[in-house]
Amino acid sequence: MEKPQVVTSHLWFNYTTGFQRLGQLQPGDVILFNARVHQYRKGYFTAKQEVDYNLSHPSKVGLASGQKRPLVPEDNVALIGMIMMQNKDYYLANDRPYEPFYVSRYQDWLQKG
Repeated sequence: MEKPQVVTSHLWFNYTTGFQRLGQLQPGDVILFNARVHQYRKGYFTAKQEVDYNLSHPSKVGLASGQKRPLVPEDNVALIGMIMMQNKDYYLANDRPYEPFYVSRYQDWLQKG
């Protein structure tokens, strides 16, 4: 059997239902899932493009520890508010829009919970 090898420092995924069911993740959580490897060309069409890879269609998503985490909103507006609230410092430091509307919807969701 081959020795496991790190092939990337990070991956970006949409907050699909499988990831939402995990709840609010904590730094250091190990996530297990199956996915398809997808090849694509990155870069502008007018410039030299590089071949890169990503993972798509994640399935069988779960936490390696099996622990339960606090829920995340199913409502997309409240979910955006949660993400904004958890990353407020980043949004403000990088001139990203931090919208009170979304944050208030998340806070409303928390109160109903």
